[in-house]
Amino acid sequence: LLCTATVIGRQQALTANHCVEGAGPFFVVTSAGKIAVTGHTPSGQATLITLASPLPASAEPIATGDVQGDGSYTIAGFGTAQESARMHSAGLREARLVADAKYGGLVDPNRRGPISASACMGDSGGPVAKFDGKRYVLVGIVERVSNYAGIGACGFLTHFSSVSGVSNVASAPEGT
Repeated sequence: LLCTATVIGRQQALTANHCVEGAGPFFVVTSAGKIAVTGHTPSGQATLITLASPLPASAEPIATGDVQGDGSYTIAGFGTAQESARMHSAGLREARLVADAKYGGLVDPNRRGPISASACMGDSGGPVAKFDGKRYVLVGIVERVSNYAGIGACGFLTHFSSVSGVSNVASAPEGT
């Protein structure tokens, strides 16, 4: 299953529960290669994954917490960029979305038609962040998408799970 994970510590990341269902084995693919997942603990619709070795230094953990402000969010992920390219990474992409009370998720404020900027297949587990004036802070994890036009890999509505109870994990020394 192709999913995104959000780095919160040197050997910890968050992803969506459905990304680590089944017996495994599970791996995180990084710029330095594959790292085995040695444990996963679900909490709501998000799962904390523990890695066998530290992530490369280029993988900086994102701060977690609650951020007030306008109703805009930034999502990111390695999912597909086209409906026809299911299960193929499009590279890291991002979208700026707003909360939509009518549908209970995040939507593109400039949406035109049934599909617009949103999470797509492979973006599950990616960050939902708010800018606090200085940095992006993780407030949720992409869980799934919905498209009321009946198309499955991308949607116009992005659902996410809050990570308000998760705190950043202390960095482990190299080689532990």
